[in-house]
Amino acid sequence: MLKWLLRLSLMLAVLLSARAADCCKDTVAMIESVKGQVTLRLPGATTEIGASGLEWLPAGTAVEVHQGSTATLILINGHHYELRAGARATVVADGLSRTTGQVRELKPFPPIPKFVPIADDGESAPGAVRFRGPNDPQDLYPRAGAAALPSSLTLVFSPVREASAYDITLEDETGETLLRERTSSTSLAFPPDKLRDGARYSWRVRAIGSTGVLGQGAAEFVTLSREDIEQRTQFAEALKDAPEASRLALLADVDLRLGLIAEARAEFQAALRLNPSDAAIQHALESRRLLSVERDSK
Repeated sequence: MLKWLLRLSLMLAVLLSARAADCCKDTVAMIESVKGQVTLRLPGATTEIGASGLEWLPAGTAVEVHQGSTATLILINGHHYELRAGARATVVADGLSRTTGQVRELKPFPPIPKFVPIADDGESAPGAVRFRGPNDPQDLYPRAGAAALPSSLTLVFSPVREASAYDITLEDETGETLLRERTSSTSLAFPPDKLRDGARYSWRVRAIGSTGVLGQGAAEFVTLSREDIEQRTQFAEALKDAPEASRLALLADVDLRLGLIAEARAEFQAALRLNPSDAAIQHALESRRLLSVERDSK
């Protein structure tokens, strides 16, 4: 029972985080690393806040690096900067402006892909999860607000009490049925490379009990485009020489931006296992709400 509850809490921490990628909306740069004291003044703000690694910054953010400190920034266009003690700069869409002090450009990265999944604004959204009753399967993932890799799709949802089986159906945007399967599990891996890049899909699950159908739920999602997949791969390749924990954390932050919530959470957790004392990784997990359910379940 304990093992099952732990598995459920881990699953729900992903499922309830479909809005985790909201952290990256309308941003133009990511803080790669911070050593020492670095402060930010966000656009329109009158006070400064402390900076942490792996944070996303909107255009117009002013960055100040205090004595004995350094910070590195990656812009979505791939420009890469190091700011040393006493440096100041304002982040803009294509670089840094109003720079003073020790600011130097580092080896660039490939551009970070920008992706907009199906909007998730409640039941009125075409891709929203639809609930019809207390026995409906909930927390379907992937769903509106999240994306999937066409090569590694796993459909997951929360269990329904008294359900002995679940009927799962997956259709493409033309209405063609690609999957129809009955299972006793609350997760189902789709055969690799059976989905198209940049396509829209819908799926539904029906909970089956001794009296028949107990409830049902449905959701929609999109797969990453070929261009986004290639840019994601190129970004990962550019990180091959970085320490493993840093590499995984940076990939996780990019995956959040892409709406790959499950992948991002797994990468953040792997990074934290390698470097449990890394405050930036811990902060990223907490601020993206990727640990909220785990903590509540303890």
